[in-house]
Amino acid sequence: MQEFARGGEATVDNLRLRCPGHNQHTAEQTYGAGFMKRKREEARAARAAAKAAKERAKAEKAKAAEASRLQPHQLEVIPWLRELGWREAECRIAVERCRDMADAPLEERVKGALRWFGARLGRKAIPVAATASIASRPAGATT
Repeated sequence: MQEFARGGEATVDNLRLRCPGHNQHTAEQTYGAGFMKRKREEARAARAAAKAAKERAKAEKAKAAEASRLQPHQLEVIPWLRELGWREAECRIAVERCRDMADAPLEERVKGALRWFGARLGRKAIPVAATASIASRPAGATT
């Protein structure tokens, strides 16, 4: 019997079934341990590169799907929200509030998107006049 990789026939009579460990052992005996180690490393690197490429393609596809879901008048708002310091993912959610505002001016669309952040944060702002009156009170005074 001669291995197929060494020019043997691909026939039933020339076939041997081995577990992966014994198959590796025979390959190392036939080709040498250094050669097989290099081949395994090349295969590992090729699998890692293929996996990374697949993940990049998946991320690009998801981003393209997200971008195509948003209308141009919504996409126009995102840079303004980013300039205010919001993350890209949050901006894409916030511009959903602008979906029906295609004819509205940019300023109104930005304000509409910003309402999402305000509702999400749920903060109550203290009016400036109230903070000034608190600061002007003498120490120990109560209302």
